[in-house]
Amino acid sequence: MTIIEADGVYSVAQPVEDLYIATGQRYGVLLKTKPTADRNFAILGAMDLKGFPGSAPPPPHPNVTGALVYNRRLPFPSTPSVETFTTFDDFCLVPFDQIPLLGPPDRQIVLNLSTFSQLVPGNEQNR
Repeated sequence: MTIIEADGVYSVAQPVEDLYIATGQRYGVLLKTKPTADRNFAILGAMDLKGFPGSAPPPPHPNVTGALVYNRRLPFPSTPSVETFTTFDDFCLVPFDQIPLLGPPDRQIVLNLSTFSQLVPGNEQNR
């Protein structure tokens, strides 16, 4: 699999074995498929449960499995499992247009925001 885009920014092609996607992230990838139809392959989406340290019940189905079917007459692949997760730091992706990162900021803007507090009686409106 090759990453070619992250969050709407095209990048220089970056080959990876797997992709760890956090909430709100988007990637564009190219898949290199097999030239023959002699086997079907499993595609696994697995949730890393280490990000939920007991604050909420675990999801009932943390894994989803699909199949890349080359030949419907062949058996479907068995469901793979993931014991450990590897992460790829997408900060290492190089923008396709090769524009360098911006320099340090020269101005600071401070926004003071206030939302209704659930602890104050009469302020039960969620924001």
